[in-house]
Amino acid sequence: MNGYDRDRAIQYISSHMDRAWAKPFAGQLTAVLDAFITLDFQYMHLAGVLDEEGNRGENEYDEDEAFEEILDGYLMNHPCSEERVMELAGLLDQYMEWQRAFLELTGLAE
Repeated sequence: MNGYDRDRAIQYISSHMDRAWAKPFAGQLTAVLDAFITLDFQYMHLAGVLDEEGNRGENEYDEDEAFEEILDGYLMNHPCSEERVMELAGLLDQYMEWQRAFLELTGLAE
């Protein structure tokens, strides 16, 4: 996505999310959010939300589908216990909310 500042996004998202969801990831939060962003952008390219150059594609962003793809992608590379999966799902929900807010704030989404 042209104009997207990953470092600024991570800072924005992590500073706005509910601390209860972030607490289990102390020391790892930046890395987890970075992985979520990478997986989110992979989803957007594969789903046609973004084209090859990172411009707006022909398809709309499906939040439910994106959530599943991001969580599944993360778990493929980071297998964990069922309890940890629930914590990740809560964190991912927070990511989705604040990523959307960041994109709107920076004019990259409506």
